[in-house]
Amino acid sequence: MEYFKETIDGSTGEVTNVSIGDWITITELGKRYDAGPRQTRAVLIEMGFMFVAIGEHRNKTSIMPWVEKKGWGRTIHPRNGFEFDVINEDAQRWIAQRWEKAQSSLNELPQDVQSASECLTFFVQRRDIPDDMDTRCKVKWLMDHYSFLMNVDIAKVVGVSKQRVSKIVAEFEDEMRTKKRMRLAK
Repeated sequence: MEYFKETIDGSTGEVTNVSIGDWITITELGKRYDAGPRQTRAVLIEMGFMFVAIGEHRNKTSIMPWVEKKGWGRTIHPRNGFEFDVINEDAQRWIAQRWEKAQSSLNELPQDVQSASECLTFFVQRRDIPDDMDTRCKVKWLMDHYSFLMNVDIAKVVGVSKQRVSKIVAEFEDEMRTKKRMRLAK
């Protein structure tokens, strides 16, 4: 979207609109790369263009201060609704040069997570388990054999959200506590 700045002509006193360039939102930028809003922000965080601002009620991604200082982006504060960031053409070119590398590095799994993924695949194939093996079973197997993995890593291996893994882990922990109480009660 092209933005304009209103200026007053000192000699005539007339208000004129001067173009300040084609500015787009972060979500519009993501649409150019066939990426959703969250994935777009994750890639921009990976390349150091945005950061996560911790808020009282919610976390928000914002453009880095150096982006604003360069004049490449700004935060719009509407009267109603949430604030949002827009970036100019120079920032769009800078991002275009770095997008593929940042996106590929974001999708790479660390070596230990890659190893866990390969072992889970091997386990499923060796046991002749259907490909649609229950998500709970996959999470439990990873918890048993790769206990050092964080929930976010298990989510990447299994292909579900981090929240889903957290819920499954909490259910398993509740089951373990219940079993322990039952043993102690005997």
